[in-house]
Amino acid sequence: MEHEVIEYADVFYKTRVRINDGITYLAGVDLDSWPQRIAQIWIREPGSLMTLPDCEPALISEAFARRFDILDGGSVTIQSINGMKKISPIGVYADYGNEFGTATVDITTWKEWIGSERATNISLFLKSGTTINTLQDQLRLKYPGLEIRNQQELKQAVISIFNQTFSSTVALN
Repeated sequence: MEHEVIEYADVFYKTRVRINDGITYLAGVDLDSWPQRIAQIWIREPGSLMTLPDCEPALISEAFARRFDILDGGSVTIQSINGMKKISPIGVYADYGNEFGTATVDITTWKEWIGSERATNISLFLKSGTTINTLQDQLRLKYPGLEIRNQQELKQAVISIFNQTFSSTVALN
């Protein structure tokens, strides 16, 4: 996405895939830029693990690494619409958004393996001094029906979900 106030657009692709008898997630990102531009908590820094031969390099979540026993390297085979594909971690990040784990490969690889061009999420990083609400209003007019949230709105939604989740715990206590 190009706009004079956008410094970087993180386009994120994600789908469910099968590994052995389990379901997990395969994501596609700009693997060259993502580790530097997106704030992550790294369990294993990108590049600290060596990609095995005949495998696609991947950044994997800690849940994925532990689930498939590749925290210190190795490989797993993913069942895609284009056959069996092997990935090997080059780094491990903390992401506790799902217990199934996520393997993240380059966008080009993801599109080839999954056969889709549909992004799941786009995060826009704006240039300093940008009026967020103005851009947000412009995008809402240009793309009606698209859910567009600024960081403050997203934070409020997350806190609301968090509070709802733990109100059940409080009630049970």
